[in-house]
Amino acid sequence: MERVAAFGAVIFAVTMWGFVPVWSRILLADLPPPTVLVLRVGLAGFLGAVIAVIVGVRRIPWRGWMRIVIAAVIGNGGYQVLSLYGMKTVPAVWTGMLF
Repeated sequence: MERVAAFGAVIFAVTMWGFVPVWSRILLADLPPPTVLVLRVGLAGFLGAVIAVIVGVRRIPWRGWMRIVIAAVIGNGGYQVLSLYGMKTVPAVWTGMLF
């Protein structure tokens, strides 16, 4: 059963990752990049929190949280913000190829 759940999680992740450029480009047609960023990260965070509560997660020591916060700020600041502003100027197909 664990293999089926793991396989399902991989298929879900790959599918969602493939749709990100298209969905983001559709949203960017009508909304500014900061709004799309809040929608994208907020929805993903909420969904992740719900799944973590349902599935359960391992306890993270306090010293690990600082690394997680730094990685999240750099990753979201560098990737999310720059990609959304970049998507505003290029077609979704190009963005998908870059991702």
